[in-house]
Amino acid sequence: MFITQIGNKNQLLVTAKMSNFGTDLSNEVKEHIDISNIDFYEPLPSTILRTSLFSILSFLKEKVLFNKSYSWGVNNLIKINDVSNFRINLMGYIDHSNQNTEYEYKYGGDVPFELNEKNKIKDYTQTYVPILTYELNSNHLYISNESRGSFSILNQDRDMISNDEQINQEIKNKPTYFQNSLSISYPKSVLIYQLKSFVRYYYNHEKMSLLNMTNDNMNNNELQYKTKNILTKNKVSTTLPLGKHSFDFNLLFNYKKNNWNLGDYNNLVNTKSINQELSAAFSPVLSYRYSDKGRFKIDVPIAYNKVNINPAGNSNTESGYVTIAPNFTINQEFNQYLSVKGLLAINKYNESDIFYSAAPYWLDYRTLYYGFDEIYARKTFRSSISVNYKHLASMFFCNFTVNYNSTDNSYLRDYIYNSDYTQIKPVPYKNTSKLLYTNFTADKTFINIGLSLKLSLDYNSYNYWLMQNGVATKNKSNTLSSSMNIIYQQIKWLKMVANINGNLNWQNNNYLSSTTTNLSGDISLFVIPHKKLSINLTHNSYINEVQPDQFKYFNLMNAEVQYSVLKQVNLNFKIDNILNNRTYSISYYNGLNFQSRVLPVRGREYLLSISYKI
Repeated sequence: MFITQIGNKNQLLVTAKMSNFGTDLSNEVKEHIDISNIDFYEPLPSTILRTSLFSILSFLKEKVLFNKSYSWGVNNLIKINDVSNFRINLMGYIDHSNQNTEYEYKYGGDVPFELNEKNKIKDYTQTYVPILTYELNSNHLYISNESRGSFSILNQDRDMISNDEQINQEIKNKPTYFQNSLSISYPKSVLIYQLKSFVRYYYNHEKMSLLNMTNDNMNNNELQYKTKNILTKNKVSTTLPLGKHSFDFNLLFNYKKNNWNLGDYNNLVNTKSINQELSAAFSPVLSYRYSDKGRFKIDVPIAYNKVNINPAGNSNTESGYVTIAPNFTINQEFNQYLSVKGLLAINKYNESDIFYSAAPYWLDYRTLYYGFDEIYARKTFRSSISVNYKHLASMFFCNFTVNYNSTDNSYLRDYIYNSDYTQIKPVPYKNTSKLLYTNFTADKTFINIGLSLKLSLDYNSYNYWLMQNGVATKNKSNTLSSSMNIIYQQIKWLKMVANINGNLNWQNNNYLSSTTTNLSGDISLFVIPHKKLSINLTHNSYINEVQPDQFKYFNLMNAEVQYSVLKQVNLNFKIDNILNNRTYSISYYNGLNFQSRVLPVRGREYLLSISYKI
């Protein structure tokens, strides 16, 4: 449902959606990353209890979820005067969904172990988001202020058979947050002064209940965790123009405080932990244009950082240090077709954790997690170069990018697997990880024959240290991916879209040498034999290597017909999964381990709908 009313001083928009075909309608209530303001993006704190296994592949999500989903929104824009307005948004989302999955884990290393699980998962989500936005945009002043709240209930009921043991796990989360984002720009003479501020308060009460659990290591079958988070990010800046060049002066102040409470956990007296982080920085930025087609930028932030942690049962641990994190970028245009961009950056910061605690705590029914009880440092070096070519007359575009990242860590997480439970412990260990990523894309359009081609090639090499059951080893992971997109539309009443994707992954370490191949392809035909009639046919095919040299095939065929009865009335008939294939399998290697997953897919489905436009 979509209703809008436009007046002289206000615009009202009302939307309502519902679905039981697995479609995700939660996008409206989620907080999205603002690329134009990436420095002020702060992700929401991670939940302590795990409610997801590994994520469902996006192209199959609508085929494996059985759900009833509802979303609604009210958006009212009020015009205050010619240069300012006020917006009120109210959004809601409710979802009941369930899925069945089968897992097989093979943990390698010095102590091999196998785990098999069958899961029946029921999720319930309820979220309400009010947003108030004020904007003023005049010749002398710009103000943008957004106040947002979020109130959610996230419940999961998970029945499983884990290595022949029947377990029921219930997790309940009630995350709530309030945040305010303010941006002010004030031009004065040749200078422009800017103020940005972000403040957020977050609270979450998490609860886990276990039934039929025979694990003696789980001393309490009902656990409760409480998290409070307060943070603020602030920046005051001005830009001094120097002819073709410019000088930016930035003052930054960031502060974060986390409070955790483990509740009555393992009969501990002190179960509260506190973590505080403060950063104050001065960041001068020089943007220098050395030619008409070339410029570079140097950013050298100098920051004082202070970290204080007070894990449950431990005395305070504090660290104060100064960092200089230079950042150099260059942009060179050689002509109207060819340009090059480059980046070099160095940074040092402390590594944050989900929870600082001297005592371990459970993430789910079998994962015992040891949080940080001391401060760990991390250093990063980043570099990249990108070559871009564009030729509008021939409609040919291509880009080649290389990224290299090196990270020095002061710890490793030790994953200890056994039949009863999994332990994850941080262990002091100096190690370096290196990531090399290359990407090539080419896009060519042949207008005279109505054909468009796009090719993408990616190579990813990741060398890193891992620790499992007390033994550290270096793992080399390589991934080669390719994709091709073809669009053909020479005939007015016919359009064809085809995609071909391939993925090859190989890993090497002291214990395991593995290779996994995945191929997928899809083709869609859009036929319009009559101005009132349209037909859409799609076919998806997947080939996954589930064991060495053993492949599983999966095919999906869908059909959709739309017919316009009247100008305001449309009929839509849809058949999903015509072949009635019911099982999808996928496997992959991760370090020393092998994981395999089987997903039951919804069978053949029919949908008849009628839409009416007023």
